[in-house]
Amino acid sequence: MAGGKKEYPKYSVLMTVYIKEKAEYLKAAIDSMLNQTVKLSEFVLVEDGPLTEELNKLINEYEKNPIFKIIKLKENQGSGPASAAGVLACSNEWIARLDSDDYSVSNRIEKQFAELEKDPELDVIGANIIEIETENQNNQQKVILPEKNDKIRKFTGRRCPFRTSAILFKKEIVLKAGNYRAFHRVEDYDMFARIVASGAKCMNVQEFLSYMRIDKDYYKRRGGMKLARSIMKLKKEIRKLGLASIKDQIISVPAQVIICICPNSVRDVFYKNVLRG
Repeated sequence: MAGGKKEYPKYSVLMTVYIKEKAEYLKAAIDSMLNQTVKLSEFVLVEDGPLTEELNKLINEYEKNPIFKIIKLKENQGSGPASAAGVLACSNEWIARLDSDDYSVSNRIEKQFAELEKDPELDVIGANIIEIETENQNNQQKVILPEKNDKIRKFTGRRCPFRTSAILFKKEIVLKAGNYRAFHRVEDYDMFARIVASGAKCMNVQEFLSYMRIDKDYYKRRGGMKLARSIMKLKKEIRKLGLASIKDQIISVPAQVIICICPNSVRDVFYKNVLRG
């Protein structure tokens, strides 16, 4: 305690942005982290290739704030490599992630650091999220994730155990696990699986601390043979990491591959009604 106020660890916010993002969503995302009840000390924003004039204008305004560190990649490299560059650029022990079209509640970080106070051995602190449709914001879906470390490990064998826009982790544990890498549309799941396999102590706060925007093309992007092959490759690696049993593979792999190649309307119903906690 200092001056009657609780002292929290310093943390960096890491966000990546690319040309297709909307400036209004990026602004909402950035502002949601600048307005946290536990103030950040560094904001690392990775520009994944050239951006629109509107995005550049917005970022230039934020860049006037000395806490911002802007990393400019000459070409679009994808979420994995852009995130990896951002992790390396972060100066603090703790890193809070947020996607550039999502936003967090104002006490998200305070709630997460409260868990660290209870258990100082934690390396990763995630949280539940709420998905909202951009075309109809009254249409919301709650995503409930496993809370404790043992259940997170078991869950990882079949599904992604965290959401990027609600995760707070130690930089050293990400680097120990090999940092982010290119892995078509499953970069986060890949990274989180390797973190869990590395022996990190993890938990998910059982509160809804971030909102994830789902646009009309979201489920369309979750399909196709390229993604199906990527999922099969990742599931094979998760098995090698010791996180999935043969039963896990039999149950999860065929189902996820079928969903990738089925019509968008079917995929939409499946994600909304089956893959929700």
